[in-house]
Parts: sequence; C-alpha cells; structure tokens
Amino acid sequence: LLEILSQTKDPRAVQPHLRKCFEAINKVDFEVDLAMTCMYSGEGEKVEWDSKVYPEGNVEFWLTDVERMMRMSINTQIQLSVKDYAESDRKAWVLKWAGQIVLACDQVYWTRESEEAIAKNDLKGYYDMCHQQLLDVTTLVRTELTNMQRVSLSALVTLDVHGRDVIERLQASGVSQVSDFDWAAQLRYYWE
Repeated sequence: LLEILSQTKDPRAVQPHLRKCFEAINKVDFEVDLAMTCMYSGEGEKVEWDSKVYPEGNVEFWLTDVERMMRMSINTQIQLSVKDYAESDRKAWVLKWAGQIVLACDQVYWTRESEEAIAKNDLKGYYDMCHQQLLDVTTLVRTELTNMQRVSLSALVTLDVHGRDVIERLQASGVSQVSDFDWAAQLRYYWE
C-alpha cells in the first residue's frame, strides 16, 4: 500500500500491484499520454473500457476511477452480450465474448428460459434443450481453441450440467409455478 501511494509521479509503477487491489485485473493498457484503455485478467483475457481513465491527482482517486470504469465496462459488455445471445447461434456466441461475460449472460438466459418453461408447463422440453446445449458445448471443447476459450467453455460446461440437473429435479418435483419453493430456492440471475 505504501509503495502504491508513493508512486504518484509514475502511474505505470502501480501496475504490479493491480491484482492485489482488484480481483481479476492483472494489468491495464497505458497509452502514450498515460490514459488507461482496457484491462486484462491474470489469464490474459482483455476487456475494453467504455472510456479512458487518466491517472491524475492522488493515486487513491484515480484507482477509484479504475474501479468505476471496470464495473461500468463489464456492465456494458454484459448488456451487449445479452442482446447478442438472442440474435446469435449459441455455439458462435460462447466463443465471441469474454469468459466472465459468457458465464453471467448464460445464467441470465437460463433463469429466463427456465421461468418461461415453468409458465408453459414444459420443463421436459426445456430439459431437452439444456441437454442439447450441453452437447453443443462439449463438442466445441473438442475443437481447436485458445487456452482462454477452453477455460471459459470448461466453466460453462459445469454451469450447463448444473442447470440441466436443476431442471430435471424441478420436473421430478412437479414445479408448475415460479412461486414454487423448489424454484424459489435456486440461485437466479436477472438482467433488466
């Protein structure tokens, strides 16, 4: 902390400490004028920021700006990905977006589609769809991928297996309304 606070003249010197300040930010890109434009995870996954952050003034103030931009940019990426999910083939979609974005958006759609299936009393049909999505992702895992895509897809397979199994349990327990306890007990993601 003292080393960070002492680096007010050279913002780039804070770079080695970013991963200690922010979970999942390993580094940021600096332009010639020292503007920061994007962030990288420890695995090398890049997320562009909505706008530039200039390291001006006290380090604690511009690090707060970095945090704000990190949150704002992830929010923007999820919003764009939610829209793209509805318009794209899922197999292409999962490879197009950053892993964190894919996992969050996938859970939003799983929640939405599960509630639609409950309302239509079609959990069996949705179970079949979940199973097919899982098969599609496992087929993708066997193709040539970058390391980052492989990590993202592995996490997605875990979520898909869990989601499919939850749907199977909901069907077996006779859930027929979104207010039923077995559905209310599930972790759900909503995007508005």
